Amino acid sequence: MFHQNLGPIVQRAMLELETFKPSILEKYDREVLIRLYWQYHPRFKSFKILSTKNANMLDIGSGNGGLFYWKEYLLPARADMKMTALDLQKGEHFGKYERYLVFNLDSGDIPLPDNSFDFIFLSHLIEHVSNWRSLVENCARLLRTNGTIYIETPSKHTIDLPSKEFYIRKGYLCTTINFKDDFTHVETVDLDEVGDFSSEFNLITLEKGICKIPFLENTLLSAGLQQRDAELCQYGLWSKLLFSSYLTLCKQ
Repeated sequence: MFHQNLGPIVQRAMLELETFKPSILEKYDREVLIRLYWQYHPRFKSFKILSTKNANMLDIGSGNGGLFYWKEYLLPARADMKMTALDLQKGEHFGKYERYLVFNLDSGDIPLPDNSFDFIFLSHLIEHVSNWRSLVENCARLLRTNGTIYIETPSKHTIDLPSKEFYIRKGYLCTTINFKDDFTHVETVDLDEVGDFSSEFNLITLEKGICKIPFLENTLLSAGLQQRDAELCQYGLWSKLLFSSYLTLCKQ
């Protein structure tokens, strides 16, 4: 799927953005828009429903640990989930997790027991490591049978998108559009290649695709432009430009 030519879709989106005129907003306030965006996003869906009851979940690349708050954000509530955070440094919300680990993924095998997690979350993390194959092999080792891995990463074509400065000059406040806007990115990752490699470790692909929510993207952009809101602009741009791709794997 990810080898398909997305160029025509992306080019049309870029042309639309050149002449985009904000619409009159009547239905949705800011918080409603953000809630709707995440409610239908593959990342949120995976967190909420792709693990069993009382799952042990490993959040790799946890950042500040804000993912914890998704447990009670919208339905279904996931107070049953036991979460472990892992990152280069302790995030401000890591104390909310059942446990946390400060670890550099480029330094070797993750020092956690085999077959100890039901769900592993790799959201915008795989593009930051020097050896994604080693990371996937580690995750396969840590994952229990029937467990799930969710991987999300910038799409391959983001390396050729305009920079964030290009869109900021046009009034779209944002932080990341081109892959290199984030200086900590190492390389774009082909998720078809990840899926093929994962099969060596009894991981099968359940789902893969592009994170795109057409119904909301123009409304997000309109609200973002009118309210000078970087978060709303960013979500609209990410959707329209097919910024993120995702892959869901299950261990046989």
